[in-house]
Amino acid sequence: MAGQLLLSSGLPPKYGVVYLEGAPAGSWTPPRERIALSLRGARISPEFFVVVSGQTVQVPNDDRLIHSLFSLSAARPFDLGHQPAGETRTLTMDKPGVVNIYCNIHDSMQALAVVVPSTFYAVTAESGSFQLSGVPAGRYRIVGYSPQAGQLSQPVEVRPKERTNSKLQFGQPGREPEKRK
Repeated sequence: MAGQLLLSSGLPPKYGVVYLEGAPAGSWTPPRERIALSLRGARISPEFFVVVSGQTVQVPNDDRLIHSLFSLSAARPFDLGHQPAGETRTLTMDKPGVVNIYCNIHDSMQALAVVVPSTFYAVTAESGSFQLSGVPAGRYRIVGYSPQAGQLSQPVEVRPKERTNSKLQFGQPGREPEKRK
């Protein structure tokens, strides 16, 4: 499955992710590797990342400063508490959704995680293009998310041995993006 995610201006978003909802159980394997979220220079890096539901995020404090990451997001509220330099904390993202991450001590530190329901996802390229591989035939909901524009979705059918193309555009004429929490 291939396609493109575009803003209402027709331009690609700075950050974007496209994923499928409704992937059948057994059609994908949860990743075992942990995502690394670095704290260094009073910054969280990367500032935008994607995690598969059930995957663990490792948070080493590589800074000389104490940090205190938290989120009030419905998908994964947490408070890692005061984390001294050199210490590593872990966090499992177990529910799909958008997770805004902040530091209680440093206002400028923030990141955004998109927790997707399966491994059928792609971070968009600079052009807004994406490709999802290995998707079994079936009917799904394709979801596009960008922090600049929010989330939209539409139904999509993947047929056996055929290439499926999909274009997701925020604010497409005659079509309102689907708002989701």
